[in-house]
Amino acid sequence: MKRVYPLLSVIVFLLTACNVREEQHIQGYALGTYYSITYVSTKEDGDLQRQVDSVLREINDTYSIFSEKSLVSRVNRNEAVRFTADFIGLTKEALKVSAATAGAFDITAGPLIKQWGFAKDAGGEVDSATLDSIREFVGYQKLALTSDGIQKSDNRIQLDYNAIAKGYAVDKVSWLLLGKGYSDFVVDIGGEIITHGKKDGAKQPWHIGIQVPTQTKDGVIDADYVFAIPQDARDGLAMATSGNYRNYIEKDGERHSHIINPATGHSEQSDLLSVTVVISGNDNTQIRNARCARADAYATAFMVMGRKRAMEFLNHGKGLPTVAAHFIYYADGKYKYEQTENFPKAESR
Repeated sequence: MKRVYPLLSVIVFLLTACNVREEQHIQGYALGTYYSITYVSTKEDGDLQRQVDSVLREINDTYSIFSEKSLVSRVNRNEAVRFTADFIGLTKEALKVSAATAGAFDITAGPLIKQWGFAKDAGGEVDSATLDSIREFVGYQKLALTSDGIQKSDNRIQLDYNAIAKGYAVDKVSWLLLGKGYSDFVVDIGGEIITHGKKDGAKQPWHIGIQVPTQTKDGVIDADYVFAIPQDARDGLAMATSGNYRNYIEKDGERHSHIINPATGHSEQSDLLSVTVVISGNDNTQIRNARCARADAYATAFMVMGRKRAMEFLNHGKGLPTVAAHFIYYADGKYKYEQTENFPKAESR
């Protein structure tokens, strides 16, 4: 009988160890960028990567302007299509941000972006006359949601969801994880992020870092502002960053970023280098709560608006209590920072 006790103790220990919740990881490449997912579980989910890849394929098949077969490409060619609830829902979200920001974010700005050379086909002339002629069919007000789907007031209108679709992909992957019963995770797709719950076996908060702007598009990535997810945001925090230091072209010795102002047609020029937007909330299961999509869109809008206008909008705007922003700009020969009062505070390093 004495020999049984050590054996039982080993069995009990092994059973206990099998129930330890640990961080699991998967990663891959989709939507023209990387994705990285960390989730806390007692074991690895062998089917999760296939399901994530399926979600991201669906996003690509719906919103990619680089795919001739995607739904948005067919809409842009004015083909007869059956609009999905998903497509209509994200369009509604986009139009809400457009209305709130007076068009600083606009999914109809695609032709301007293309003219500058930031799309599938090469760009062309970007003189004021050419840009003004394109602007005749740019404007979110030229879209209408009908019982049949989306109606354009001008067949030349081209939709471009690149500034919101990646954030939406993060939302959809997070909904997948929640639906599978995971409550502690981080989804990162090309720098657009959603966190939920805690890390370390659900004991410690997740930490997020904001990238330091680089001098060139191939510069080394580093973070100098790191914050822990606040206690009141443990039910979900979305983060998206828009910047002008990774995606740009050079014309006549001048650098022009991919941030195009729909109101002027020109590449936006200011001291602002990047904007990071975080949005917290409690329910992350429906399109109306697509927080990372919304953060993605607002980050682009704030880059277009510039730091001063964006700060004024955030400090005095109504209906945005859960939106916070962190701005990095260049002045007096160095990087400087400004943020809204509700942005998470950095941890001392």
